[in-house]
Amino acid sequence: RNPLGAACLLMGEKQELIADLKKLLQKLPAAGARTLTSPQPQPPPHPAEADTDQDPVSLLTSLEDLSKAVQAQIEQMGTICNDVLHLEKLSSGKFEFHFQAGCIAEFFQDITTEAKPVMARAGLNFVTEVVIDTSLHPS
Repeated sequence: RNPLGAACLLMGEKQELIADLKKLLQKLPAAGARTLTSPQPQPPPHPAEADTDQDPVSLLTSLEDLSKAVQAQIEQMGTICNDVLHLEKLSSGKFEFHFQAGCIAEFFQDITTEAKPVMARAGLNFVTEVVIDTSLHPS
């Protein structure tokens, strides 16, 4: 396996683990309910835990969104590597060309769909506008 293939496989495994953890956390009773029924005093929370106001499910959801964005970037790197290999074939005269037309608006919509959740978590507003000259792309 090449490194990109291995990274892709690892990201897929990570996403499955995150999904399993989310299911497990949703089955557990709330943290407050556990402390009320526990007969022993609870130790103070770890400093990292005390600083966060988010519940574990929302943290896992954020991690899941980030993992999906990284997965998309890894897939894009694979596409770029394939493109470089195709360029090498083209320059050597051994490239077999098969053109497939696509919609440029759909292409940019896919990119927007990937980037928007990551930017929203960072507090950024991702605004896009694609203007297509109708003389180049008849409706």
